[in-house]
Amino acid sequence: MSSEDPCPIYVDEASLDSIVEEIRGAHAAALESGGLPLDREMDGQAVSPVVYAAFASGREFPTIYEQIAFFAVHLSTRHAFADGNKRTTVRASLGLLKTSGIDLDIDDSADPMNNELYKMIEAVVCERMDYDQLAGFFREHARKR
Repeated sequence: MSSEDPCPIYVDEASLDSIVEEIRGAHAAALESGGLPLDREMDGQAVSPVVYAAFASGREFPTIYEQIAFFAVHLSTRHAFADGNKRTTVRASLGLLKTSGIDLDIDDSADPMNNELYKMIEAVVCERMDYDQLAGFFREHARKR
């Protein structure tokens, strides 16, 4: 970790709830490009525990890259939604980094098969990539605005 690496973000409870709602909005947007017309009564309820674990004070992360990797691994693998979990994770992760003044220098294609971060999230879900590797991907491709 260099001294220039951005610090993690920690927020209060009201802000945590706002992040949860933003993720639900990212999910709805992700499904606009296609997906299965599935609706589960509990859809999205697994989002709150992931957000609280990643962004409430108490859990220490060396940098924002580890924090967003933790968030992305848990959101994508807990299957909070009936469909669109990886696409939602991509949108939410990019949005959270952008809020912190960080863009990723990657191919951010609308087509998941041509989207670099989507491929990384898919590798996480399929257990071909772990938390540390995803944090390294974020760090390697980060461009501060």
